[in-house]
Amino acid sequence: MALTNLGLTTAANEACISLGAGLARILPFAHSLNAEAARRGEIVKVPVYATEAAEFDATSNNYGQSKDVVGVDVAVDKHPVAGFEATDVQLNQSDVNFFADGGRAAARAIARKMNKDFFGMVKGDGSLVGANYTVTPSTKAGWTNLYAVANDDDIDPGNAALVLSPTKYAEVLALVGDAAIVGTDALASGVFKGGFAGFGYVISSPYLADGVDGFIAERGALAFGGRGIEVDESAYKQVGTVSDEHTGAPITLMQFTKPETGYSYVTATNLYGVKVLDPKHITIINAGGSYSA
Repeated sequence: MALTNLGLTTAANEACISLGAGLARILPFAHSLNAEAARRGEIVKVPVYATEAAEFDATSNNYGQSKDVVGVDVAVDKHPVAGFEATDVQLNQSDVNFFADGGRAAARAIARKMNKDFFGMVKGDGSLVGANYTVTPSTKAGWTNLYAVANDDDIDPGNAALVLSPTKYAEVLALVGDAAIVGTDALASGVFKGGFAGFGYVISSPYLADGVDGFIAERGALAFGGRGIEVDESAYKQVGTVSDEHTGAPITLMQFTKPETGYSYVTATNLYGVKVLDPKHITIINAGGSYSA
């Protein structure tokens, strides 16, 4: 069943764009996003790429023993929902902006939950066995020295992201320069790519765990998997799934009506999961440079 109402189609398209934008902070890490509800099951295979080169095997003329791509299982055990209500008059007579705003709001709420779950995985309480710790820098020299800290912890900065709380991210932006240097996208999305202290990405997230000012993580240390969801269409007036053309992130919109009130409800949903893959390639930044038991 496809979405046929112009307003709902607009809501779906705007939700899709907003969801893709909301995933900007997550996409530098290992991820797999697919709209196909046919990919049933409780896991998504997330590709993790090799970070070490292997020696060519001359005896077998074998180029493939470096295990270029490893599929890691991530349970898609999270099922967020967000939406808005509309009267029958609103549903049929409102300007499309009413639906566009509703779609954006629903997608932003889902993206916010995704970010909370993803970045909240890295906890500073010692539960990530094997993770490294370092003290929060307070000077320019201290921030730039994180490059050396990462190398000491066997993390390749160029293949890693420096994730910071908004306060610490602002400090780094002040060190790097103004928008003319990092680009306006860095200020709007909370992500800028490359440049600072040799890190592949610098990311701002307001959803870090308690006591964590930031962390350094290689791209394959954390994983996010998402896919579309198959809905029983007989229970709804309209159902449709759309995917962001840039990220592949899917979102499903459903419309149903409560006869006793006459109100229609437009709900957005999808499935996803998060997982820490390699704590040894994560360095947690906090005030004490350690964790509290």
